[in-house]
Amino acid sequence: MSYKEALQAYGYEVLDYYHTDDYSGIWIAVLKSGEVVKGHFGSCSGCDDFEAFADYRDLTKEDYIKFMDEMKYPLESDYQKVFADLKWDCNEESAKWLKSSLIKHGFYKE
Repeated sequence: MSYKEALQAYGYEVLDYYHTDDYSGIWIAVLKSGEVVKGHFGSCSGCDDFEAFADYRDLTKEDYIKFMDEMKYPLESDYQKVFADLKWDCNEESAKWLKSSLIKHGFYKE
């Protein structure tokens, strides 16, 4: 199951989704609400947010929803700060993708 599918399974409406093409990296989802969710994926709990969160615990659907909610940038976020965070934490390509996705869906205007 992809992170996009996991978001959808827990009731989030995903408008757009991005992930780096590697064995580890980042994924970003733009939700119908205009919120942005970002996480890291990889082959171990050291680089995969979900794996680290779920490690050695029996979790409920509510636990996962709370976890996803904590990974969201708040709706009132200044998108410029979100772009800067992505450039620092991820790469320029991910920030450009997010900006174009937000423009496409009417959440951001340059």
